[in-house]
Amino acid sequence: LEIRVGIVVVIAVVVLVLGVMWLQRFQLVENRYGIYVRFSEVGGLKAEDQVFVDGVVNGRVESVALDSSGVIVLLGVRQGIEIPNDSQVRLQSAGMMGERYVAINRGVSEQSYAEGDTVDGQFMMGLSELMSGAGEVLDDVAEASRSLREILDTFSREGSLQSSVENLSAASANLRAITDENQPKLASAIASIERVSTKMDTLITRHYASLDSSLAGIGRTGQNVDVAVQNLSSASEDLKEIARRLRDGEGTVGKLLADDEFINRLDSTVVKLDSLITDIMLHPGRYVTLKLF
Repeated sequence: LEIRVGIVVVIAVVVLVLGVMWLQRFQLVENRYGIYVRFSEVGGLKAEDQVFVDGVVNGRVESVALDSSGVIVLLGVRQGIEIPNDSQVRLQSAGMMGERYVAINRGVSEQSYAEGDTVDGQFMMGLSELMSGAGEVLDDVAEASRSLREILDTFSREGSLQSSVENLSAASANLRAITDENQPKLASAIASIERVSTKMDTLITRHYASLDSSLAGIGRTGQNVDVAVQNLSSASEDLKEIARRLRDGEGTVGKLLADDEFINRLDSTVVKLDSLITDIMLHPGRYVTLKLF
């Protein structure tokens, strides 16, 4: 009887365990591939923490190791789940006690991470980090409050604060008196400004077409000046090129200018022509015969 009861208890326990495992979709062996993620810090992340892909548990943290460039976390992602290489990997907080998990928000790229690839992740501050930062801020506020209180106490003891308040009150009273005395002048000045503004608006409205035409003409003139400057620049470049060719002896004119013998002959011809003209003027009879019938 005891053996039978023991067998029944064992069978019941096995059935209970298998039922719980089936309800939780537990797998004794899960095929995963590894992706390395580099974080600046992990805030207490440990092995066997969950990995969420688009909000669904699809992996576990395999290991957490310190590296010279940060903290390297090995993620075991379930086989068949592809992670595009434009995905975002974040380390987030799960609750009030500071539990951590890795969240992967998949991108849209056609290229996916392969096993062994390294990804840069983002560390998201949790409640514990925020509370720690809030404590530091409160300490700074308390220190500033103490400093302000000491300053106020110093002014109160020396009477400077009371004197400053009285001076400010007197200055305010004087300013109010000046404003009351010059109220008509201020009103007149404001009215004059309004009239001038109205006249300017009317003038611009009446002559808007002329102003627009004048501005358009100025714009066209500016364009014409720009074109003229460009043409002058082009002509200057052409003249420079012609001068260079003449200086280098290119072309017929350049060769003639570069030919010293031609220059000498030309100079001699000019001298002889000048002598001939002078002789014709002195002795015209030698060259011109006038006959009268």
